[in-house]
Amino acid sequence: MHPTDILRHEHQLILMVLDAAEREARAIAGGSVADADRLTAFVDFIRNFADQVFSEEDQAALAADFERVERDEIGEGVHQRYEALARELAGG
Repeated sequence: MHPTDILRHEHQLILMVLDAAEREARAIAGGSVADADRLTAFVDFIRNFADQVFSEEDQAALAADFERVERDEIGEGVHQRYEALARELAGG
């Protein structure tokens, strides 16, 4: 499995958990009792999942793949501009 395949699978899992968290939030907003254990599991997953899935080797290989794509296909500097925009939108 290539690092990009791992990343794609990781994002699919994250989306599944976020969908479940949104359903839980809607249920709570609708009057259901909040399940503290379930909410804690959502927070734990979101905070820790990516770091648990990717080894340092996977991260290095993925970074190399991104650098190659940026250099060969989309142009250098795009990733840095994306990160700057993300920081700006996040208020930092």
